[in-house]
Amino acid sequence: MPKHLQFNPHIHTGYRPLMRPGDCLRSIFSLHNETVNILTHGFAIVYILVTVPYMLPWGARGALTGFLSWCHLIGAVSPWIGSFLYHVFMNLDYGEAVYRNLLKLDMLGIWICQSVVRPIFKITNNSSESKYL
Repeated sequence: MPKHLQFNPHIHTGYRPLMRPGDCLRSIFSLHNETVNILTHGFAIVYILVTVPYMLPWGARGALTGFLSWCHLIGAVSPWIGSFLYHVFMNLDYGEAVYRNLLKLDMLGIWICQSVVRPIFKITNNSSESKYL
């Protein structure tokens, strides 16, 4: 493995070799050191996209409610998508720069959730529960 992928001293085997994008996608269905991360993040994405949209009041009280519903959905799914893509493609055979960009994508999903969507929801939510958000 290249040096930039040897960051966990506790994992000695199970690494996927360097791969092309199609091979990375096919590796979703095999066992390796990223299997649990990939599957748990993938299941979370599917669960959020299947359940959350039906719980949101998309247009119940006007355009602002629809905007907030989109913010909530994006905020709920963005960290999972960024991390899923990182774990699936982290072993791309395109060098350390591509790996670092995938890591940034993973962090971007978390940033979207915590820095953009959450404050908008907190500011616009006038209920007594807003102090817990």
